[in-house]
Amino acid sequence: MTGRAQLVVSLAVLLAGTAAAVGLVLARPKAAQTSAEERPVPVRVVIALPADARPSLALSGTVEPARRANLQPEVQGRVVAVAPGLDPGVRVTKGQLIVRLDDVRMRAAVAARKAQVAQAELQVREEQTQRRVAEREWKGVELDPSAEAIALRRPHLASAQANLASARAQLAAARRDLAATRIVAPFDAIVLEKHVEVGEVVGPGVPILSLAGTDEAWVRLFVAPEDMRWIELPGPGRAGSPVTIVQADGTVRHGTVARALGSVERRGRQVQLLVRVPDPYDPPPDAGGAAAPLLDGAFVEATVEGRPLSSVYVLPARALVEGDAVWIVGPDDRLQRRPVEIVFRAKNRVFVGQGLEAGDRVVVSPVPTATEGMLVAPEPADAAPGPGGPAAGGARAEGEGA
Repeated sequence: MTGRAQLVVSLAVLLAGTAAAVGLVLARPKAAQTSAEERPVPVRVVIALPADARPSLALSGTVEPARRANLQPEVQGRVVAVAPGLDPGVRVTKGQLIVRLDDVRMRAAVAARKAQVAQAELQVREEQTQRRVAEREWKGVELDPSAEAIALRRPHLASAQANLASARAQLAAARRDLAATRIVAPFDAIVLEKHVEVGEVVGPGVPILSLAGTDEAWVRLFVAPEDMRWIELPGPGRAGSPVTIVQADGTVRHGTVARALGSVERRGRQVQLLVRVPDPYDPPPDAGGAAAPLLDGAFVEATVEGRPLSSVYVLPARALVEGDAVWIVGPDDRLQRRPVEIVFRAKNRVFVGQGLEAGDRVVVSPVPTATEGMLVAPEPADAAPGPGGPAAGGARAEGEGA
């Protein structure tokens, strides 16, 4: 076979193999075309319901006595008696005798003043008698006014009456000095400091006791000026905002806002509020008798209830996304981004005024890849925790409708 014939045979074999391969490829069955299925993302939701609610301010402050007194003697004298057990921390009642001074000199002074009063009264009676005698003697005699006054002893009687008034005033002062030897508690109080013992000589300007009232205490709170609009100050016919006080040991007490001080605190530019708390040294009625007293200088946590708001939506703070908006689950279970108006922000929740409608399903669980129109599988926030972690809190508001 010539070379030309071999070339023809080789080309024929090659073409036959190529045709067979193309036939096999064309004859292979086509794979079924599939599209990626859209899977819903599980989310936790709460139902938005409008309600009347009260915002609350979480604050902290210190305790101070509503009434404090540093007792000093009004008169000088030697201490002859001190109430038994009178020590710091002891409670005393209003009118209780706590210190008694030697009163010998004061009693002597009272007796002397009584004698002066008696002498002055006698002088007045004598002058009155002499005036009546003079009126009979000078009856019908014409005298000029000045001579008549002397003849009828009018100046003498006026002088005697003035001496009597002075003697009586001095007797009253002597009796006050005598009473001042008995030092009593001016109000129900607890002893803070004691600086007196039997045998000491004390006098005006020498503090002997420091007392704090036990009827009520003040808690001084510091509030940002912009938050004052939420706080109700007392006025005619209205009480101040209710306040819940929590002590370091967990004891809970209740008070009310008494007043705002007249100037802001210089260092932090905060408004100072005084909260009135009754019976700080007694256990609260619901404490069962086991509670620490509300001591002067103690640090406490306080929650102030603000002015009520009408028809607001209270949501967990985690429901908010960037730009004061929330994700809403629409009727087709797809996400919708909804801008909202925040009227109050708290640590763990927000009060929404505008932007929601009753019945909206608000997403409260994190959705890192959330986009408008994303398909989701909503579950109630109070359902049992799923793979994503604990269930989110509800949207109930405090106050009416909560």
